[in-house]
This record gives sequence, structure tokens and C-alpha cells, in this order.
Amino acid sequence: MMIPQQLLEKPNWVVWKNITRGGKPTKVPFQPSGQPASSTDSKTWSRFDDVVAVEDSWSGLGFVFADGQGLIGVDLDGCRNQKTGAIEDWALAIIDQMNTYTEVSPSKTGVKMFGFSSKPWVGVNKVSPDVKSVCDKAPGIEVYDKGRYFAVTGDEIEQSKPIANLDAALEWMKVRYSMAAKVYEKQSYATANDVEDRAARYIDKCEIAISGQRGSDKAFKVACILVGGFSLSDEVAHKIFASVYSPKCQPPWNDKEIRHKIESAAKKCTERGWLLNVKQEQWQSFDTRKFIPPTPEAKSEIRKSTLRKSALDYISVVKDGLAPLHATGVPGLDDAIGGGIADGEMVIIGARPSHGKSCIALQMVHQFTSEGKPVLMISEEMSSMQLGKRSIQYATPLHTATWRNRIDEVALDVLKHFEGRAEAYIAESCGNADAVVETIDEHISQHGIQAVFIDYAQLIQGKGKTQYERVTSTSIALKQAAARTNIPFVVLAQLNRKSEGAKGDKEVSIPKMSDLKDSGQLEQDCDVGLLCHWPWKGDARHPKNQYWIFVGKNRNREINSYKISIDFDPGRQMMLEMQPELHPEFK
Repeated sequence: MMIPQQLLEKPNWVVWKNITRGGKPTKVPFQPSGQPASSTDSKTWSRFDDVVAVEDSWSGLGFVFADGQGLIGVDLDGCRNQKTGAIEDWALAIIDQMNTYTEVSPSKTGVKMFGFSSKPWVGVNKVSPDVKSVCDKAPGIEVYDKGRYFAVTGDEIEQSKPIANLDAALEWMKVRYSMAAKVYEKQSYATANDVEDRAARYIDKCEIAISGQRGSDKAFKVACILVGGFSLSDEVAHKIFASVYSPKCQPPWNDKEIRHKIESAAKKCTERGWLLNVKQEQWQSFDTRKFIPPTPEAKSEIRKSTLRKSALDYISVVKDGLAPLHATGVPGLDDAIGGGIADGEMVIIGARPSHGKSCIALQMVHQFTSEGKPVLMISEEMSSMQLGKRSIQYATPLHTATWRNRIDEVALDVLKHFEGRAEAYIAESCGNADAVVETIDEHISQHGIQAVFIDYAQLIQGKGKTQYERVTSTSIALKQAAARTNIPFVVLAQLNRKSEGAKGDKEVSIPKMSDLKDSGQLEQDCDVGLLCHWPWKGDARHPKNQYWIFVGKNRNREINSYKISIDFDPGRQMMLEMQPELHPEFK
């Protein structure tokens, strides 16, 4: 790998993974820690040494073009024969004009060039030359100097060619391939009228749309701001959306999708001009929510496929390791449920009060954060202080009875334990399901959380007059959110009293999924159902350190119906590290 020093010395690096979205492979950027990265947020970029150290765990490395650094990238797609390495004449002409560092793309069907430019790129970012392709990928030319990253391979087509100034070559390419600015560019605002200028500057500060992170909602908001807030025509709104906002999004919106957003906003925004007289210094504090209607169904985002393709896609994902299972941190549980928890799954942990639901959830939280995966804890029962107290047990070997006398030692253990871990964010007392979902989306956007833990379902106020209706609507809302965000949701839930068995009954009652309290929707919606029982709580004749977990449901993997016996430390409220005995087919 012979990457130019001018790129290596910049802290503009990310890793990426090829993930299929809407039937198309997408290179999604990440930080070396596994947290999401953004081509518009420099805080999520890293040094080259940091990304190359974890390169083997990802699909590849990427370099982000940043505004003001003077670096620019030119991407030529569909110009190279994968088998022979032959490059089309039209692409060779551009390569000769650029005369700069050039490498083969990850797909082997194109090339990427890196160079310097003394002025910002003002022109069309992407065109399709009227030429035939030598491969399956359609020919295309893309140019970016900010808000985008290029996958970097280090596979040079000409060895040791340095990064060169591309000013003259870029002007030649603009003329040759009609890439002169045809839409609103930021540099032309001075000649535009004041309203259009203000509108463009406003949405330039709006939160970018990222696929899987309520991107459709954010894009629709921008469309409403343009056609409603600034009362622009559909045509002008489309131009500004396409030139200012779309290039920063991940992935960018195509022309059809933008037009759909603008048309939907024009129909929904009955009130117009509510931003026309708002001063620029008040933009950030101005409440736009009351003017923006709910996001309509985005037809362009409906995913369509066939059963055959879906089956092959699943095999491909498993084969390529693109959908790893998350370890729970609970001994033996991963084996019992087929390897761990998958992205987008809703896991129910059901138990009677004081039977260890929160204990198991906390153990999962510590497992996630130890692997560099930030999480969110929605706590409707315990305060953050209570959760903090329970977490100390994972940090220190000292028993709680000795903490008061050795508090400084405990504090040092805690500091050492949390050093280098991802953050576990806590949100207390959200109250209702809408607030829970909104809080989750905020933490995904702001912190890149990779799992959600909710304690517990029956305390969240869903929609409906009865408790049954409220829990049902809560379960549906959480299931939809898990599928939309594609991260695991671990939801704690209470079991009904009859799961304890009759008083005086010598036989231990085995909990069932039907014992979930208040609504059968929890059983229906969950992908994995874990039913927990601490037999000593109901019958002191049982050993105090014995704990059982029953796998009552396991929708997406083959292993099901297991009883797991675990050695439990009541004093520290922990599942001990041991290999439990697995009992298949409990009745």
C-alpha cells in the first residue's frame, strides 16, 4: 500500500463496511471503535495509524475530503475491466490530464484520483459520460472537495506518482463533460435574491439525513423549510435541496426522491412564509416543529425484493460477516440462543419483581460497552444513581458491605473499569412511548448508540384507554423502532403472578411466554424471549446461588426451548463466569 504522505498526515480517516440497503451495497463509514462516522463531522475522523490498526476487521479504509484543506478527489466508475485491467480511452484521457496519484477502486471497475485545488469546486458533482462501459457498473465521473469520503486501496495504476495540482485539468474536464455549475452553488448566492440566499444558508446548517437514522424525516423537514418556511417554488426548492443539502447526506438523495420530498412538503405545508421575517441569529432557537407536519410515507424508501433474492442476500450477509451477533455477557446464554443478539431484534427479558431482570440487562450493558459499543438505557423504574450503584459491582471485587470503609479504593476501581469503554447513556422517566422513541432517535443521531435497554415495558404509557391497549401500543412502537434503526432492543417486562405457581406448591413453576403481563403483543413482537426465575425467592429450600433462564422464543435462529442453569452471586447481583448446564426441550 503506497498512499501519498499528503493523505497519511491528515486526520481525515475512517473505516467502512459494505452494507446492503434497499437492495444496493452501500459503503457505510465508521470510526475504528465501531461507532458511526460522518463525512461532515470531523470529530468522527481518525488518524491513519488508528484505522490501519483495525483494517482487518472492516471492508476497507476511507479518506474524507474536508472544506478548506485544498484536497479534491475525482472518481471514474465503470471504466476498468476487472479481468484484464484495461481502462477505457475516455478515462485514460482524464487520467492523463490529471497526471496525479491514481489508484484502482475497491470494486476493480473504476479508478480514483487525489489532487490539490487552489479554489473550491464549483460545478456538477456527478455526470454520466456518453460512453460504453467495460463492466457491469455504469460509467460515471464524480468530483468532491468536501462532505464526502473516498474508499482508499493504495493499489496504484502508476507507481510513485505524487499528488498534483488539478486546477487546469478540472477546468478542462468541466468543459469536456459539461460539468459547469447548472444548479444553485453556494458561491452563486450573492447574485441570487435574498430569500433564496437565506433559505440556502439555513438548510446548510440543518442536520444531515443518514440512512437508518430517521433520514427520511430529516429530509422531509428540509423540504418543508424550503417550500413552507421560505415559501419557495417547487423548482427553486428542488435546486437548493439538490445542490446544498443532498450532497452531504448518506447516501445522497437522487432527483426522483428529492422531487417526491418537495411535492409532499408542498401538499402538507398549508402555512407559508413562517421563516421569512426571522432574523438569522434567531434561526437556531426558532421552533419550527409546530409548522412541520408528520413525515408522509416515502414511497421511494419502500424496500422491494423477491424471496429468492432475500434468501441469497441473507447467505451473502452471513458469509461476509456483515451482520455479526452481539454477545450478551451472560454465561451460556449466547450458546443457547444461537450465538447472541442480532441487529434489529427485539429481546424480551421477562420475570417477576426482584427476580433479576435488571441484573441481566446491566450485565449485557457492560458487555456492549466493553466492546466499544455505546448504548442507551431507558429507565422508568430505577434512577440513574441506583443504576450507578449497581454498576460498581462490575468494577470492584470488594463486597458492598466493605465499600463505606474503603470508598477511595472503590472509586479507583470504578475509574479504571470505565476507562476505554464506550458510554452507557441513561434517560430517566420518559413517560410515554413517543418520548421513548424520540429519545432513542436523538441518541442514535448524537452518540451513535448501538443498542437500547428499556426497564420496563409495562411502565411506559402507550396509547389506549386500558392497560392492555397501552402495553400493546408500546410493544408495537418499540418493535417498529428496532426494525427501523436496525439496532438491538432489550426490553424488560413483568410476568403475571400466576407464573409463581400456587402457594405451598413444592414444584417450581416454569414461566412461559404467555405469562407476560398485560398484553400478548409482547410475546408476538419479540424475536427472542427470555424468561428468568430465581427459585430461592419462592422457595428457600433451593440454593441461593442458583438461577435459571428459559429461552421461550427464538424466532430467527434454530436453537430454541432451553433451560440455562447459572451460578448466581446474590451479594454482587452478578451471573458468574462459568459454563452452565444446558437442558433442551423444557416443558
